[in-house]
Amino acid sequence: MLKLIKISFLIIIVLVGGLLFTKYQNTRTTILPLPFYFETPYQQSVEATNAQEADILIIGDRMAKSFMRGFPSIVTQLSKKLKDPLKVYDWSSDKEGIHRTLAKVRALERMPTVIIYLGGTQEFAEKTFEIKDSKRILGNFNSYEDDKKASLIMTAPILSRFLYRSVHYQKLEKSVISRAPIEDSNGSRQVQDVMEVTYKMFHHQWKELLNIVKAKDGKLIAIAPPLNLEVVPKSVCSNSQTQNILIQQNEITKLVQEKRYKDAYKPARELSQIAVANSLSFYLLGKIHLGLGNTLKARQAFYKAGIFDCTLWRGNIIFNKMIVEEAETRGFEVIDFNLLINKNIGKNELFIDKIYPQPLFWERLNDNVYESLKRLLKL
Repeated sequence: MLKLIKISFLIIIVLVGGLLFTKYQNTRTTILPLPFYFETPYQQSVEATNAQEADILIIGDRMAKSFMRGFPSIVTQLSKKLKDPLKVYDWSSDKEGIHRTLAKVRALERMPTVIIYLGGTQEFAEKTFEIKDSKRILGNFNSYEDDKKASLIMTAPILSRFLYRSVHYQKLEKSVISRAPIEDSNGSRQVQDVMEVTYKMFHHQWKELLNIVKAKDGKLIAIAPPLNLEVVPKSVCSNSQTQNILIQQNEITKLVQEKRYKDAYKPARELSQIAVANSLSFYLLGKIHLGLGNTLKARQAFYKAGIFDCTLWRGNIIFNKMIVEEAETRGFEVIDFNLLINKNIGKNELFIDKIYPQPLFWERLNDNVYESLKRLLKL
């Protein structure tokens, strides 16, 4: 009997040890539980060297690339009284999400004098996790947000292999590989899972980026990107749509086309309360508020329409709020480019297409950036 107990005990030890070893092997050592890694690190790259030697570093996505077109004139103005012109390095990139921007900032051995961030519009462009791992990833972030577990992981990072659940880690290439569209029978639910995980990951990575800059006494200007509110949502999530809702939307659309905004208001408001996550319902309500001259309520409805758009093709107000609130909390300079533009909604054409604003607003942004840089550089 004693021999049987000893054998059973030994088997249990072997099994538990095997499970722990398997978990150790399948989970990466990390403080922030990100479900990806880079094949080629940014550290010690030519780009990183150029970036940390710059007076002004530009980081972000397609919006930062567009902003750079008018930036030389700002540098010329700021450099007038200087012996040598300011060094500027553009390390932004089309389709770049916060994960790549954070990796770049982590690669800097020293901070440039000022960093300008303009991104948050292409966070869904690259696949950084498996949808089937969504619950595990969110669970890992819950552990990270637990003060006791976080303290343990920060004290001994190797413990993350046991406190975080293993996921299918994505290997990210040097160049962005676009995310494949979600088109299966459960597409809407999967899109919503992608949104939830992406918001959580963006929030923590943005905070991490800001904390790194703050810890090294860096200076940063965070620019909230513009959102074209009057663009019709590309799709409605099927789990928020019914035949009855579709019929009502068609009726409201006809009233809007006929500019009968007062007649359309009540049914549109009621529909938005029933179809809570329906992007088209909020878009129609925004059009009606705009037609009635209530621009504040129009913006609010349009923002919701953007949040619930079931096609992952641009940013929305959730990213903007995180950018603004976290940067302001840490005392960094913030320019709300989106508000600068959309407070004029209903007056003129604000955008040249679905993404980019009119040149006039880029000029206004340049003026704001000029003043912020002048203050930060003490010129």
